[in-house]
Amino acid sequence: MTSPAISQAKPSPSVVNFASAAAAPRAGNAKLADGPDAVDPVFGKLPAGFELKNQPMPMLVYWLKKARARIDEITNGAETAGAYSEAEMASAIDCFNKIFGVIVNAQCSLASDVASQMQAVVNYLDCLKSDSIEEAIDLPQFQNIAGNLKRATAFRQPRKRLGNATKGRRLTRVGLLQRYQSFLMQEIFTLSTELYGDPQYALQFVSFDDAVHTALKSEKSKRGYVFLDPISLTLRARTVLKSLKVDTENVER
Repeated sequence: MTSPAISQAKPSPSVVNFASAAAAPRAGNAKLADGPDAVDPVFGKLPAGFELKNQPMPMLVYWLKKARARIDEITNGAETAGAYSEAEMASAIDCFNKIFGVIVNAQCSLASDVASQMQAVVNYLDCLKSDSIEEAIDLPQFQNIAGNLKRATAFRQPRKRLGNATKGRRLTRVGLLQRYQSFLMQEIFTLSTELYGDPQYALQFVSFDDAVHTALKSEKSKRGYVFLDPISLTLRARTVLKSLKVDTENVER
């Protein structure tokens, strides 16, 4: 089965007809505007080499809304004018279907992007006035979205072998850093609750403060290192934990 596309048949005023037999275009490099200075009614002025399939999901969702609004504008205008340009309507419908096709065929790993894919399908079905998902997407597209969801929600795995956290009753460096991690995570949850009223909110972004970065970098730091200097990490862990009277040497008895 192939995905449906908005029908190019003439609609009644303010209603766009849909045809389940028409196939939605797949993601591609469609020419969306003619000439270097052309301004597309949905995308605006496009840069050279623009490819719809390479655009970020938030922009695709934004353009899909604009494409739908353009169709509504044409059909609403027909209420007063009594007719509309078939070529203009065909272009608007083709644009809507191209964007929708790119969205549902995109491979992504962010939960927010997968949510946008699913919402696009819901919105498409709403346009169809249908409750059958098969009228919006086919099985390969559904499998693609399911795969995206699996990747986006997968539990992250360590990329390094940790080693032992203890040696007898003594903490190794790994054990010390894990204890430091325990403190830091609980501190972040506490801070996030105090600042934002939600213990999870602060985990959604990283706030970079130059005062912090400058104070904790060293001459031995790798050039352009984004996060804090890892060379002094063990010392920081030991210093902070000791200041809180947390044991940095032994396994808790």
